[in-house]
Amino acid sequence: SLTLMSSANLTYAQYRMVAKIISGSTGVDVLAPESQVRANITADDPVEFESGRVELIVKDKSTEVAFGRVVSLFESMEKYVAMVYQKPELLRDDLERIPESDRRSPLADTICIKLMCDKGGNSTKFGWVLIQRKNANSANNFQVLAEYEGPDDHDSLNTVIFSHFSEELNFLPHNPKIAICLSGDCAVAKILPSEFQVNTTASGAPMITIIDEQPQEVSTLVDYGNAGMEVEGTFWSYIQLGDSLIGVGLFMTGTTTPQFFFEFRTPLKVFPELKVTVKVIKPFIAGDYAFYCELCGHQGSSAMFPCVWCQASDKNDIQKGSWRDLSPKPKARSLSLMHGHFTKYNASVKKTPKIAQSVFNITKRPLLSSVDWNDMLYIAPIVLHLFLGTIVKLYDLLLKDVRQQLDGLDVNHCQLLQQIQETNDFISGLEKDIKNVTDSQQKNIKSLAALQGQAKSLLKNQVLNVSETTAMSKGVSKENFDRAQTLKALVNEVRIKKDEDTIALQSLKKELERYKTRVEALNTAAGKPGQFEEALEKFLQHHDIRRQAYYSGAFVGNHVNKLLLNFNGMWDFLYAAAEKIGTNESESASVYSQAVANLVARLQPIWSAFAKLHDLARACRLLSDREVEELCDACHNASNEARKAYPGVHVQLKLHIIEAHLPPFVKHWRSAGLFAEDAVESIHALVNRLNRRFACLHGDLKQTSKMTALETLGRCDVQSRAQTIQNIRKRGPYKKKTS
Repeated sequence: SLTLMSSANLTYAQYRMVAKIISGSTGVDVLAPESQVRANITADDPVEFESGRVELIVKDKSTEVAFGRVVSLFESMEKYVAMVYQKPELLRDDLERIPESDRRSPLADTICIKLMCDKGGNSTKFGWVLIQRKNANSANNFQVLAEYEGPDDHDSLNTVIFSHFSEELNFLPHNPKIAICLSGDCAVAKILPSEFQVNTTASGAPMITIIDEQPQEVSTLVDYGNAGMEVEGTFWSYIQLGDSLIGVGLFMTGTTTPQFFFEFRTPLKVFPELKVTVKVIKPFIAGDYAFYCELCGHQGSSAMFPCVWCQASDKNDIQKGSWRDLSPKPKARSLSLMHGHFTKYNASVKKTPKIAQSVFNITKRPLLSSVDWNDMLYIAPIVLHLFLGTIVKLYDLLLKDVRQQLDGLDVNHCQLLQQIQETNDFISGLEKDIKNVTDSQQKNIKSLAALQGQAKSLLKNQVLNVSETTAMSKGVSKENFDRAQTLKALVNEVRIKKDEDTIALQSLKKELERYKTRVEALNTAAGKPGQFEEALEKFLQHHDIRRQAYYSGAFVGNHVNKLLLNFNGMWDFLYAAAEKIGTNESESASVYSQAVANLVARLQPIWSAFAKLHDLARACRLLSDREVEELCDACHNASNEARKAYPGVHVQLKLHIIEAHLPPFVKHWRSAGLFAEDAVESIHALVNRLNRRFACLHGDLKQTSKMTALETLGRCDVQSRAQTIQNIRKRGPYKKKTS
């Protein structure tokens, strides 16, 4: 049906009309209805999900929240890796060799995955990304493993995610192998356990037992392939039974009988071009800094020892200056050290700030095992958030300089303008919150009406509080009465949410009015912005760069990229403003131009250094030896230029990460952009759309529907078809008809 729609260039309405005409004329349902189309998409061996409710602490109150998650991380990985590898056009071909060199890269012959977690809106998402796929940082590559409507704090993450996936997560750092078998246009993948138990059957043939798998006797296998990957005197190869590939085995070199056999869940039809590859899995952790702190049991970025990669002190190490000149350097952290620090803190009778500082601010048990995840090199730098924080701060400092040095405003006036900007940002955030709460309230009202209607229909239009005896006397069956009671519980739940939204909406509207009154008074006191400040605003508008409706008024990643690519244009706009002011006033334009030149001479080095650093650090590819050295120098230069231009006024922790921990990570793995956290940040918009779509569903059904939709939308074939239809439906610019 989707193929017909795309090839015939039909809208969905046209498609339904064609289907109706054909069915009416032939008497046969030739084209499947929408429900069957969706069923066919999801029937193709989907990943198994589970859903439920769990007690979490939300805003200091015990609350029952809904969650959905896959049953097995490995099942998700096996299915997605097989799906991507059967479409070679989706795979990268630039990760095997270091650019401008013949040396193998550290990612050669591997399957690299990024495990990521983030909270957006009211829900937290946990998932993974396959780095070997093109556009590795796209939301299309993000495979959701778990999603729940609650905070991303330590206890919540442990309850919903890490306690469930702990066995599989702690197995990943041991470099397990995954066998990928391609046959025709089909593929299967199997993660090979590194530890397993060998038994013997009654006939004496070796047998291996795998969790959730049926044991398979080697004696029943009739044909052994000899194409595989040799590793230290042994090689993994496929095992064929009749005309089907049923698993992979570990063979000793020169033998035809496998020592161990691992069965596929689904046999694979064998074609002459059968190909088997075995790759090593390398796992990485990516996300924002708040997630890293919860992961490590750390108190956060405002602690005395704020860095999760080392034991640097905020006052004695990070604020001192250049990392290269710091001697001796603080001790590096490891998960084994963190577990030891937590044990010491937990054993102390009084949990005082001084005790927390004595254990380097590790006050909760790390969520990953110290035995398995000890090496911190697998935890990627927060590449996206490093620049979101520092560039916004740099721009605000530039704006302050422009107001004072070019527009001639005094400190008090500048502070007033800064308050106006912060208040407007806060108002934007409040307006966004009001819209979200209003939407939620409207959905709950519609959902409440629908649930009440369903319950009354089951009870034959009687009130919901009717007793079982009375309902039975009116002809209501026991089954319908029980179903109505379930709906009644949902009605009460939705009613509580609606009332909570009403209270929240009233509070937000009162707060909005208060801040609007405040900003009007500030605008009256401040007057009109200066002409140089207006020039900077014109520069942002020219490149479509704008602050977002967050409380911090930050730039998003794409706007940071535009700003650093075109930062020299800021100076051009300031020079143009100087020429304009000089023409309109008695003073010579050269006076204003010289003031702009002095400002540019001071700030050009820092903006150039960060532009160079951003270009290399955000590049989603392997870097050459030359580029790695340039990035390391850019890290040092950017940090030093920031301290030189604004002594004592900069983003201390993020500059520390840039100069102390970004270079060693890039030197080891040859890239930082490949391990960025963009994908998990982009998935929030998709989940928000699904929340709106499934607003009338509740409980397990809602979570299962969301997880099924996310898994379906993550499939390569569905994405390809959706993109094809989207391209076909794109319309050109409207052209007015002329008579």
